[in-house]
Amino acid sequence: MSSLRELQAGFRAALLDEAEARVVSEIIDDGLGASARLAVYRHHVFTSLTDALGTTYPVVCRLVDRRFFGCILTRHDDIVAVLKDGRVSSRRPTADERVPRSLAAIGEELRELRAFQSRWMLYLDAPEHTRLRSLVNKSFT
Repeated sequence: MSSLRELQAGFRAALLDEAEARVVSEIIDDGLGASARLAVYRHHVFTSLTDALGTTYPVVCRLVDRRFFGCILTRHDDIVAVLKDGRVSSRRPTADERVPRSLAAIGEELRELRAFQSRWMLYLDAPEHTRLRSLVNKSFT
């Protein structure tokens, strides 16, 4: 039998990484199999997380749609793959790019925000991000 800590770690992995093998034997089957039970919990976790993020960040919901929060990566390998994928970018729209019609009412504020964010290192891609990061890292080492 697993310790509580091992069981919790296995349950977390089963929910977030779909690595069920570590905990399936620990789940009592009383009419609903272990995989089906985990699927129910997994669905609830992601639905609750999506709802919580949407409630916490209503502006993001308005700007990019509530479905944005359904694209959350939890596995390290998936995150690394996305970070290395050249099709994915940190770049944000610039102040001079078109404001969507749905946001026309806050167009000027959106342009100001875009101009401000365009100077953030966080929103730059390589090689500019890499260059700035190397300069900043010198301050912390």
